[in-house]
Amino acid sequence: MDNNPAHNRFFIYPQVQKKDEIQTVIASMEAFHQSLDETDQDLVGILISYAETHSSQSHLLPHLTPFEFVLLAMLIEQQRELASQKKTPHEPAHEFIHPPFP
Repeated sequence: MDNNPAHNRFFIYPQVQKKDEIQTVIASMEAFHQSLDETDQDLVGILISYAETHSSQSHLLPHLTPFEFVLLAMLIEQQRELASQKKTPHEPAHEFIHPPFP
C-alpha cells in the first residue's frame, strides 16, 4: 500500500466529513430560525450557538448521527445553564413578613 500523501489527498477523514454534516444540520436550522418571531429567534439562536460550541468534539461520539449530536450538544449546554442557576442563590420572592405579635 502506498503511503504517499499525494495519493491520499482525496480521502475525506470521517471526523471531517461528520463535522461538515453537523455544520449542514446547523445551517438548515437557520432557515427555521429566521422564520420565527423575535422572541423565539433569540431562543433558537442560543440553542444553535450551543450546538456550534461542541461541533469540534463530534469525532468523540462517532455512533451518533449529526442531528443527534446537535441535539446532545444543545442539551449539554442547557443542563450547564440549569446547574449554574441552581448554584447561584435566589432572591426571595416577596416574602410575607408577619407583623409582631402583641
